[in-house]
Amino acid sequence: MGKMHYFKPNHFVPLVSIISTQPEFRNILVRTQTSLNSSKNIVVTVSSSSSVLSNKFEKPISGVVIPKLNVNCENATTEDDCNEFDKGLFVDKVGKLSNQEKRNILLNVWIPPSNYVFPKTNGRKCNPAWFKKFSWLCYSKYYDGQNISLRGHRDDAKHLALQCNNAGNFQCLLDLMALCGDKILSDHFKNGPKNATYRSKTVQNELIDICAGVVRSLLTNRIKKAKFFSILAEEASDVSQTEQMAVVVRYVDECCKIKEDLIKFVSCNSGLTGVLLSTKIKKSIHKLGLEMSYYRGQGYDGAGNMAGRLCGVAALILEDFPKAPYIHCYSHQLNLCVACAIPSTRDMMDHVRIVSDFFNNSPKRLEDLSTKIVELCPKSSFHKTINVCRTRWIERIDGLEAFIELYPAIIASLTCIKEDETWNYKSRGDASAYVTICCSFKFIITLIIVRKLLGFTRPLTKTLQKVDQDFSKARDDVEILKNTLLSIRSYIEISHSEWYKEAVTIAATNYTLPSKPRTCGQQTQRDNQVDDISEYYRVTCTIPFLDHILTQLDSLFSLQNLTLLDSFVIIPSNLISDKKWRKKVKEFAHTYNNDLPEPSYLYAELDMWEVYWKNHSETAPKTISDSLQKCDGNTFPNISTILQILCTVLVTTCTCERSLLALKRIKTSLRNSMTDDRLNGISMLHIHRDVEIDLNIVVDEFATAFPRRMEFKNILNSDE
Repeated sequence: MGKMHYFKPNHFVPLVSIISTQPEFRNILVRTQTSLNSSKNIVVTVSSSSSVLSNKFEKPISGVVIPKLNVNCENATTEDDCNEFDKGLFVDKVGKLSNQEKRNILLNVWIPPSNYVFPKTNGRKCNPAWFKKFSWLCYSKYYDGQNISLRGHRDDAKHLALQCNNAGNFQCLLDLMALCGDKILSDHFKNGPKNATYRSKTVQNELIDICAGVVRSLLTNRIKKAKFFSILAEEASDVSQTEQMAVVVRYVDECCKIKEDLIKFVSCNSGLTGVLLSTKIKKSIHKLGLEMSYYRGQGYDGAGNMAGRLCGVAALILEDFPKAPYIHCYSHQLNLCVACAIPSTRDMMDHVRIVSDFFNNSPKRLEDLSTKIVELCPKSSFHKTINVCRTRWIERIDGLEAFIELYPAIIASLTCIKEDETWNYKSRGDASAYVTICCSFKFIITLIIVRKLLGFTRPLTKTLQKVDQDFSKARDDVEILKNTLLSIRSYIEISHSEWYKEAVTIAATNYTLPSKPRTCGQQTQRDNQVDDISEYYRVTCTIPFLDHILTQLDSLFSLQNLTLLDSFVIIPSNLISDKKWRKKVKEFAHTYNNDLPEPSYLYAELDMWEVYWKNHSETAPKTISDSLQKCDGNTFPNISTILQILCTVLVTTCTCERSLLALKRIKTSLRNSMTDDRLNGISMLHIHRDVEIDLNIVVDEFATAFPRRMEFKNILNSDE
C-alpha cells in the first residue's frame, strides 16, 4: 500500500480510511466528488496510488452531509438557498479572502427576517431577540445543523427510520464508506440485525473507551519496564469553565530515551486545594497499576496549592514518598525572572501589546498597516505585528522584534488613521494617543533595551521546552545565561552606548529628538542626578532591568535538592575535573540504596567508570541522557540505575501545557458538555497518535466486554 494522504479539517474528527484500489470503486469515488464538494466535516483517506487524488475535495468543514442512497433530502440547504453574505459560505475560504472582502463580509451581516422559521431541535430553536441584544451574534442558514465535530442532529437509530439528512458526521462517514464500495459494510447495514449495527453513539463511546484503554495499557507497560518515573501536573480551565489537571509521566524507555506521556485529564470540580489535588494524582497513578514506591520526582508550577511548603501538593506527596523531590518548572522560573517589575519596562510592554491588538483586531486597520509595510519596510520578514503574549515568552520576544522592525510602518499607519476623517471617532482617538506614546524617546529607548536583554534569554527559553531536556543540561544553560549577563553588566557602558545609538537612529525616522523627563529644581527622591540623556537611561532603565534579571536568576535557580544536584558529577565530563566526585555520588547512593541492584559493588564500578572515561576523555558525554546511552548496563548496573534515576528527574512542565492546548482543540464550545470518559478517550487517541492500535485487540475486548451482541462478527476484516 502506498503512502496515505489525509484531507484534514481545522478541528478534531476521527479519521476514517476509504482505501480503494479496485477500478470499479474508483469510478464510484469520482462520481461522489460532486456530493463531497457540497458536504462538510468529511475526512477522507485514500491510497497514493489511487487516481482519485487528481480530484480535489474543496469543502472539508461543516454543513450539508452526504445522504444515503435513495434518500430524498428535501430539507437540504445549499449555497443557492442562502443570502450572499451568509457567514457559513465563507468559513472554509477565509485564507483566500482579501482584507477588503473580509471587511465587506463583516459590514454586511445577514440577519434573518422577522418571518423566518428557525429549525427546532428537541423543541428548542434560535431566539430572534438575541440578534438585537448581542451585536456580535450572527446566524448562518448554511451552517444550521452540521456544526458539531462528530455529531449532527441525529446520531442515534432514529435517523435510520426518518431518513434524516442531518444524521451526524459519523453516521454519514459510515454511509459514505458503504456507498464507495465497502460491500461488507454495506451488506451489514442492509441485512444485519437492527439491534447490532454497532453505529450508535453508545457504541461510539464504548469503542473510544476501549481504544484509549489499549493506548493507556501500552504506555503503562512501558513505564513498568522503566521502573522509575516522575509526575508532572498542571491545571487550567477548559471551555466549559471546568478545571482540568493534566497528569504526565516522565520515564526512560527501553532505548534509553527520555519520554513524557500524558496519562489522564483529571476533573477538579471538587476544589483546587493541595490535599484534593495530591489525592487525585495518587489515585490516577494507582489506577494505572504503577508502584508509587518507584516515584522519583514531581514537577509543577509555582502556585501556592502546588508548591506550598505546608499544604501544597509537593509537600504532601513528599511526606509519603521522600524519594520524590519537587522541582519547580524551569520555564516558569525563567518567566518569573524576566517579568516586568520595573515601571518603565512594564509600561512599554503594555503599550506594545495594546498597539499590536489595535491593528490585529481590525481587518481594516491591518490592511492599512500592510500597505505601509510594503511601502516602508519591503525587506521585512514580518507582515504584521505579533501579539505580545503574557505567558508565551518566545512570542513576546519575537513580538518586540517585529515591532522594532515594523516601527516606521506602524507610526505611518497610526498617523494616517489619526488624520483621515473617514475613520471613525474611536479609531482616530486611539491612533492619536498611540502615536504620542510610540514617538516618545522614552518608549523607543526602553523598547530597544528590553529587546536586547530579553534576546539573551530566548535560547534558554526555547531549549527548556524540549521533552528530552535533562536536569544537568538545564543547570548548565542557566549558568551560561548568568555568566553572559554578568559579563554584560561588567561592560554595561559599552553595551548601553550601542543600544542608545540604535534608539537615536530609530527615533530619527519620525523626527523624534533624544530627551529625558524634566528635572525639578530641588530633588528629594534621587541622589544620582545625571544631566546626560544617555547616562540617564543607563541609570534608570538598563542597569535596573539587568540587575533585576540577575537577582531573580540567583534567587529562583538557587541550589535546591543539593544531594540530587551533587550527584550529577557522575557525568564523565564532570568527574574528570572534580576530585570529590566519588563522595558526592556515594551520598546519593546512600539515599537511593534500595534502588541499586548491587549496592555492595558500587565502589568497584566507580573506579572502573573513572578509569574508562579518563582513557576516553575525548568522547566523554556531557549530559545525563548521553551518559545513560553510553553506559553498559551489564558492566555498570549500579551506575546505570543512578543515571536512569537522574534522567527521570524532570526539568519543565511544558508537556502538560502542550496537553492542555490539545484539550482546547478537542473540547470546543460546540462540545462543551463532553463527559470526562469521552474526553479522556479522545485525548489519548489524539495526543498519542504515534501509538499503533491493534484493531483485533479492540474487537476482542469489545466482544468480551459487551456479550449482549449475540451475532457479533468482525466487520472490519474483509477476509471474514
